[in-house]
Amino acid sequence: MKGLINLGSTCFISSILQIIFNLKHFKEKFDTEESNSEFKTLYHHYNSDELTVSPDILKRFIISTNLFQGYQGDQHEFFSGLMNIIHEAHHRKCDLKKLKIFSYYEPDDMVQKAYTAFHLNGLTIDSDMNLKGKSYGYVSPIIDVFTGQLAAGTICVCGSITNNFEIFRTVELSLTKQTTTLTECLDEFTNLEHIENYSCDACGKYQNAARRFTFWHLPPVISFTLKRSNHLAQKNNSVLQTPEILDMTPYLTRNTMETKYELVAIAHHTGHVNFGHCFSTIKKMDGSWRVLNDQQVTILPNRVDSPTDYMYFYSRL
Repeated sequence: MKGLINLGSTCFISSILQIIFNLKHFKEKFDTEESNSEFKTLYHHYNSDELTVSPDILKRFIISTNLFQGYQGDQHEFFSGLMNIIHEAHHRKCDLKKLKIFSYYEPDDMVQKAYTAFHLNGLTIDSDMNLKGKSYGYVSPIIDVFTGQLAAGTICVCGSITNNFEIFRTVELSLTKQTTTLTECLDEFTNLEHIENYSCDACGKYQNAARRFTFWHLPPVISFTLKRSNHLAQKNNSVLQTPEILDMTPYLTRNTMETKYELVAIAHHTGHVNFGHCFSTIKKMDGSWRVLNDQQVTILPNRVDSPTDYMYFYSRL
């Protein structure tokens, strides 16, 4: 593990980079990448035998992203932008007929719809089905490691059920007075949501309906982002209890995959919503934790839940 020099309000960038660089699942996938990018150059310098990372290399990468405007940014926004950048630089086109990631399911209509929605998403996952009808999609280390899929099941009062699928790279969770643990946040995220004036394709009417999100496909690394701020730029500094081992079984659409995850990294933010400082804590293979705060890397004797916790990264066991 290495520190990264703060070039001036770049701590939000460094805290996310240090987490990604130290994720086992990502390193295993990315080490085999042959295509080049500014990210790959920085990645190799970080993982080299050099004691520090050259500020010039870090600066060149930051400039290349176009994600830094010269002031303190948001870790969640940088993470999302970085995922797109890596995916675009290291994607490869693939024939959907040869992909078998959902081969453990029976080939019913719902599976085919989920399969298509997962892969036909263009070069950025934020786009929705813009390659609909094509026979090819794209894969990358980002698809392989960070990309999951939600199923949104909507039930109309007429009895019809509609299933739609959404891609995610991080799951945004709300903090309320009723949520004191990560599992309670997930309970709320997957609770039934009542909808009025739902336009039902089956009955052709505007009806009352209920919708529920569940996890259809879990990635090797799943991240959660806490919604700590509101529209008034007020920050919720409550402490959320997070388990070292998380079982995602209760939140699945159907139980067809490994569901046990281990907490391996946390992105932290201190201060006000619009300014402050960012750093990260990362778990090593031997079970010990380190604090990576700009250039400083220190031992964390005991990890405790903190009001600075902002993004959690869980790795599949």
